[in-house]
Amino acid sequence: MLQEEKQFPQSWSAEALEQAFEREGCPVCLAILETLQRAIVSWSYEGFTDVEQRHLLIRSRGFCPLHTWQLAQFPTAFQLGLVYHEIITDMLASMEKPTLPSRTNWHTTMRQILRNIFSTHRQQAIYAACLFCQKRTQVELRLVDTLLQLLQFEEGRMRFAQTTGLCRVHFAQACKQVHHYDKQVQTALVVAQRVCYQRIVEELEALIRNYEYHASQQVHGAEMTAWRRAAEICAGNPGVY
Repeated sequence: MLQEEKQFPQSWSAEALEQAFEREGCPVCLAILETLQRAIVSWSYEGFTDVEQRHLLIRSRGFCPLHTWQLAQFPTAFQLGLVYHEIITDMLASMEKPTLPSRTNWHTTMRQILRNIFSTHRQQAIYAACLFCQKRTQVELRLVDTLLQLLQFEEGRMRFAQTTGLCRVHFAQACKQVHHYDKQVQTALVVAQRVCYQRIVEELEALIRNYEYHASQQVHGAEMTAWRRAAEICAGNPGVY
């Protein structure tokens, strides 16, 4: 299909990425944060009153640590109090009239206690049912796919190459998803990311030079925050994971 026959993406994910292109940080991380913040606000006003959703929260034992404390930054004392009252009451009920385990069934009993309290006995799966983590995964896939759609167009390639670049997690995700696209998009992804890396390296070199004693009187510019953009490439924007 010729590029002229393709239609430039018009969707909430495309709009979110285009806005993120204007800001510092991984564009996908920034768009995820904006989307999740709206989801958190929506939950605090409406979601917590949904009986079915509240039962899901009881079974999953609430949210993961990251999203619990992000929720706590909003005026959600009543909402979280209501939800956690039901969760901890259910946990308490599961521990009533405990049977002291013998030596032979200690492991089985402890696994059952963990399953009752945490909804699973597997430590790595304790927070797997967090509603906002699941939302993040869905949004992340959509945003990465939309970014690859944007790279089909010269405007999209130019604008992406002017950003901080994708963080390691989202660049890896894009590399996995890009096989659904033609070679032009595959090449554009790698080339643009290399441009972003090169720009950061040059800014970091300028930052290091500015800290040398003989350059202490020079006027400092954007390179003084290059460390932050480098951290965003390596670790992602704060608050996403």
